Amino acid sequence: TGALCFLHVPSPELQHALQVQKMSEQAAARSFKELTYIRQELKNPLNGMQFTRKLLEPSDLTEEQRQLFASNVLCQEQLKKILHDNDLEGIEQCYMEMNTVEFNLEEALNTVLMQGMSLSKEKQISLDRDWPVEVSSMYLYGDNLRLQQVLADYLACTLQFTRPAEGPIVLQVIPKKEHIGSGMQIAHLEFRVVHPAPGVPEALIQEMFRHGPGVSREGLGLHISQKLVKTMSGTVQYLREAESSSFIVLVEFPVAQLNSKRSKPSTSKWSKPSTSKSNF
Repeated sequence: TGALCFLHVPSPELQHALQVQKMSEQAAARSFKELTYIRQELKNPLNGMQFTRKLLEPSDLTEEQRQLFASNVLCQEQLKKILHDNDLEGIEQCYMEMNTVEFNLEEALNTVLMQGMSLSKEKQISLDRDWPVEVSSMYLYGDNLRLQQVLADYLACTLQFTRPAEGPIVLQVIPKKEHIGSGMQIAHLEFRVVHPAPGVPEALIQEMFRHGPGVSREGLGLHISQKLVKTMSGTVQYLREAESSSFIVLVEFPVAQLNSKRSKPSTSKWSKPSTSKSNF
């Protein structure tokens, strides 16, 4: 009986490839551990904010304070939902579950603008809003927190690439209602985040639609937002014109039936009763 033994010595190229793979796996493990730690630590102050909110709920607030309080609550709920986003693959594949709740469209839009106020003041860029007065009394069924997340991300991106002297950024809403059957309405909504030209770099817009291994942090945020809109059966476009550029989000939500117990919505302090345009 004989035996033949072969000794295989890996080439320098193979050794280098194995070393790179091992370093990549270690880096990924460290990143996951750091992300888990950050998420866990963020939950503590968020719990404190929610507890403070519950203490303030019975308070006798003015109308202006009530609107600010409502925006603060929606920001907290949006942050809480993002912190629980553990399945990015599910978002990219567009099979994640969306919530369906009744919400006021103008409250959601005001919350989006509130999220851009700090950076807009820092850069001295005006945030304008442009939508018809009917939006203030429009109640819809859908995932308002995901809608806020998407619009706030596009707004933050435009703020990042807009200089003070170039002009204001405008959040536009064009609603259109359609009757389906008896007693049911669908709201077709067109959201536009209009900002001065030249706008967001083309490479970043490409990352929004085509996610690659070397995607930037901003590009990943835009890509996730685009996938969230797609999950809501909507579409995202980016339009470049001579004087301005725009993120355009097309989505539709069922219109909530009028509830007699619902408190009558009031016009926000930022809106003008007889016009459809105002600014922050």
